[in-house]
Amino acid sequence: MAVAALITGAGGFLGRRLIDLGRRRGWDMRGTVRDRRAVAGDASNMAELDLGAPEADWRRALRGVDVVIHAAARTHVLREKDVDAGAAYRSINVEATERIAGFAAAEGVRRFVFVSSIHVHGSASQGEPLTEDSPQEPATLYAKSKRDAEIALEAVARRTGIEAVIVRPPLVYGPNVKANFRRLIELADKGVVVPFALVRNRRSLMYVDNLADLLLAMTTHPGAAGRSFVAADDTVFSTRDLWREIAVRLGRPCHMLPVPVPLIRAAAWAAGKTDLYEKLCLSLEVDASQARRRLGWQPPVIVRDALDTTVAWYRSEHRR
Repeated sequence: MAVAALITGAGGFLGRRLIDLGRRRGWDMRGTVRDRRAVAGDASNMAELDLGAPEADWRRALRGVDVVIHAAARTHVLREKDVDAGAAYRSINVEATERIAGFAAAEGVRRFVFVSSIHVHGSASQGEPLTEDSPQEPATLYAKSKRDAEIALEAVARRTGIEAVIVRPPLVYGPNVKANFRRLIELADKGVVVPFALVRNRRSLMYVDNLADLLLAMTTHPGAAGRSFVAADDTVFSTRDLWREIAVRLGRPCHMLPVPVPLIRAAAWAAGKTDLYEKLCLSLEVDASQARRRLGWQPPVIVRDALDTTVAWYRSEHRR
């Protein structure tokens, strides 16, 4: 029997892959988007619903659905100075999650899979890889809102009986990636000389198709119900090694300066870029063995092929 799944944020980076992968498996894939015009291809099963609108009626979109994967979120601060970022994160990431889960339970949805963030556990791993049992120390408004959304979802699950599953991935990359990973590719493509030669950190990543595959597995596997999981691919990179891997695939020179990490930290602090220093120089390693052990899951795409595909996409888009 085909699973009927609703994907929030179906027009986004992860949402599009979830829809595509589910359809290839013969599932009844439905989605929600803010604007149907932004959806490429068939949008017949896409409902226009705004996460930030308390009056939005989710019941029709949820009718007949077996499982929800809640992938939509507010992930960055808007540029407007008059925006209360904390309130915006709470409205979109916390209150909307709680509201949608409540509607889902009322419509008889069996399971609600929530895409959270590894940053619920903090901005860095301190000596040991992060696991589901690591302390929760969110350091940003985004991470705090994800932690609060998890708490709200678990309360809905206790009250209604809907099965909640929480997944905390690290940085996700793949074709159509934006933000930091795309910027890294762009800089490597320009042959920029970077100060990474002495950076020996350990950072986990996750290829978008691997995360999509894991999320779909979590919608049906009985061992996922009521649990939280951290997620990541098998390979851990230093910033230095990741830069080299990208540059080689672009066919660009890989020039790195041997700048001591404390000097990079001091320069970042002076420039007000401590968040950039954390992402480039600190470790954020994830031990995702629980998902593999409990669900019998393995990433279907190996890291070498994932990087090949991502860089090939970038070259096709930007070297025409």
